[in-house]
Amino acid sequence: MKSIKRLCIIAGFACIGNLLFAQEDFSSLLNQRIQKGENFQSIQKFAEYWFKTHPSGRGSGYKQYKRWEYDMSFQVSGDGLLPGGKQNSNLEKAQNFSRSSAPSLQNTGANWANLSQSVPVVDGGKNSGAGRVSSWAFQPGSNNVMISTPMGGMWKGLYLQGSDSYLWSPYGDALPNPGILQVCYNYNNSNIIYALTGGRDFETRFSAGVLKSVDAGLSWQPTGLKIKEDQQVFVRKLLMHPTNPECLFTLTNGMLLKTLNGGLNWDTLKYGDFTDVAFKPGSTRMYLASSDAFYYSDNLGDNFYTTGTNLPATAGYNVKIGLTAADPETIFLLYGGGSFGFYRLMRSKNGGTSFFIRSFGNANTNPLGYCDNNKAECGYNTTGQVFRNCEIAVSPTNAASVFVGGINVWESADSGVTWTIRAKWEEPNSVGYAHADIHALEVKNGSLYCASDGGFYRMNLATKVWKPFTDNLSLAQVYRVGGVNDTELFWGCQDNGVNAWKSGSYRHVICCDGTSAVQAPSNSNIIYASIQAGSFSKSSNAGLTFPTRMYPPTQLGTGTTSCNCDDTTGGAWVTPIVVSPTNSSKLYVGYRKLYKSLNGGTSWEVKELPSTTSPITAMAISPQDDNMVYMARNTYRIFRTTDGAATINELSLLSTALTITAIAVDPSNKNHIYVSLGGYINGNKVYEGTVDANGLLTWTNITGSLPNMPFYTITATANNGVYVGGDVGVYYRNSQTNGWVSYGNGLPNTSIRDLRVVSNQLIAGTFGRGVWKTGLFVTCPADYVHDAQSGLNNVNGQEFYQASNSIVTNVSVSGGAGAALVYKAGNYIDLKPGFRATSGTAMVSQILPCNTQGILPAQLIPLTGK
Repeated sequence: MKSIKRLCIIAGFACIGNLLFAQEDFSSLLNQRIQKGENFQSIQKFAEYWFKTHPSGRGSGYKQYKRWEYDMSFQVSGDGLLPGGKQNSNLEKAQNFSRSSAPSLQNTGANWANLSQSVPVVDGGKNSGAGRVSSWAFQPGSNNVMISTPMGGMWKGLYLQGSDSYLWSPYGDALPNPGILQVCYNYNNSNIIYALTGGRDFETRFSAGVLKSVDAGLSWQPTGLKIKEDQQVFVRKLLMHPTNPECLFTLTNGMLLKTLNGGLNWDTLKYGDFTDVAFKPGSTRMYLASSDAFYYSDNLGDNFYTTGTNLPATAGYNVKIGLTAADPETIFLLYGGGSFGFYRLMRSKNGGTSFFIRSFGNANTNPLGYCDNNKAECGYNTTGQVFRNCEIAVSPTNAASVFVGGINVWESADSGVTWTIRAKWEEPNSVGYAHADIHALEVKNGSLYCASDGGFYRMNLATKVWKPFTDNLSLAQVYRVGGVNDTELFWGCQDNGVNAWKSGSYRHVICCDGTSAVQAPSNSNIIYASIQAGSFSKSSNAGLTFPTRMYPPTQLGTGTTSCNCDDTTGGAWVTPIVVSPTNSSKLYVGYRKLYKSLNGGTSWEVKELPSTTSPITAMAISPQDDNMVYMARNTYRIFRTTDGAATINELSLLSTALTITAIAVDPSNKNHIYVSLGGYINGNKVYEGTVDANGLLTWTNITGSLPNMPFYTITATANNGVYVGGDVGVYYRNSQTNGWVSYGNGLPNTSIRDLRVVSNQLIAGTFGRGVWKTGLFVTCPADYVHDAQSGLNNVNGQEFYQASNSIVTNVSVSGGAGAALVYKAGNYIDLKPGFRATSGTAMVSQILPCNTQGILPAQLIPLTGK
């Protein structure tokens, strides 16, 4: 394979040239700076300046930037160096931690169960959905499907004809990179599947290359296209040759690559900032699009030639290719960009020799834009998110039937001259609902299929009726979880609002990007929940409705009816909130200043923090004293009030190189705290601190052997018990463990963003696989029963269980390569009916006492076919 290191340099020059013409495309400029490895603080200054002189509303890229800024602030250290592709090696670090654990640190550990799996979403709010889906691929010869997600791996759907639904199973939970842009089946052998890791832009992760499965997705191995940590690559498409399934093409944001031997070796065909690649229907001719040129190749990409008259000569557009088997000479080019979002739709009737405009963006036509219920068909709007949502599909049986997707889905019956909206992002509506932000479209067998930020949908072309297929999947990218009982929880998740879960009933209650959700410990009827940047709502009826909007004042001593969340008084993307353990009306909210309310959010007191003005990103209240609150910004600084915010003091600092991500207060000692740290500074992940009578905070580094990755969340229990959640895995320590113990049995390899102890259960919010629950740490039970979980019964990672007497199990070990299961019991291990270990996985049973030397899951080498 030609070196992919050249990508960042050559693609960088290509992007710079294009962006000279795309002055208003902030997201492209940001992508460029990220790939160059520019310092985080430098990027922040650039963004602040940009949005002082440019709009920051819908379609500007501001919201996506604030997401990235918040997430990245916990992945960098004081030096501001971006992590690049370091995330792709975090699983290996976690496995190395397990391999190095001494026998005394082995434990039965957790047995995580998913809470948001197999639970139907009840329509509520105005944009319900399960989570983002990037794309899909139908299994050849069937309606079975494999969907790809940006942080939740892959899911295989077995189509059930009778109920017109899918039976879903997660695939690839043990993979090192949970972000998958696209999968591709070998059409001659559906057991062979390729997966393109990573995503298209800064909102996703860099690619680790292309993976391959030869057993229908049970196990995965890297192909020859392996991308290293320092090769910061976004990807755009994986394409298989129409007559030779061993020939595939990978399109990145800087080059087009090809393999002729099923992924073993890859060659670089062409450098440039290309946006789409496709094969002419019924032919081996390839088409390649960039924002300012259109190409074709008749020799598998070895040579490309420009074609097409009347095409835009300037760059800066997101261009997608639309083709149809109904007329292979017809080519549509969808241009996203320009002042109206939808720039134009071009069509060629002669195989790309000449193109003509079918429609163009204006004040009344923008099928890539937003929807306003007060305007006819929402066509007036002049904004969109074309840098990330710009898709086209043409009917394979009718060359005049064209669909495009940006925020919503639109249809044209006359080859793009006029447009009719077919799906609105708000619900209820009279048109039809599919979640906003379209990532893929395809017309197949009389239906339009759609992937969006809410899931995988289908519209019947005859009836125009939409059907969601993934509402029952655990795909949510969760920020925070709240609740006082493990049978009633609330969580906020990116793209899919705030959700309420109660005894198996799952409801969408607040729209948009849900972030925080807190239930008052002293009154379970009171819930405070927020969307991005600290826009809070309040429920007084246990979350049935959230009628009260709760905006802390933006100026000292005054109130307001709207939240100016983006000015110098605003909050972080996820604005922290804590509620008194004994008074449901007493709460603190951390914006750039600390806000306190004694009447449930009706009025507020405000206090500035010393030293800096950046937003507060972490807060914790003492369970013993509701006047004791600890705060941190996304830096090394920590603050405390002991008198209910009358005064706030800055405590002694950690090293300036460290970034505090979360704070936990010892439930039995209000002067004893723990903090988790972000970044990639080895040996600096968790500190504990004790404040003496004079207010002096003394720190002790308790990182031990924790793997070098960002840790986003921490919670404390009795006996100096501490749980931390990292980019991969949950870990635990107390006074008896003599170090950290892996606590991830049954948990997918995805990022842990929140941990809470509720009703003696540990709750985890993951960024891509929803919400999970397990019991608290025990050293070694006498007997242990490992039950298969309904709807999710496969061991999909590296799991270890032990008991002093017996283990009884009926689970399935089907996670494929990387999945390993070890049982250790003093007297017997009973494998009940239902237990099975499939090809590519590893399983060992051991009759040994607890905490003695034995085999660990990370030491097993999965043997295919054994």
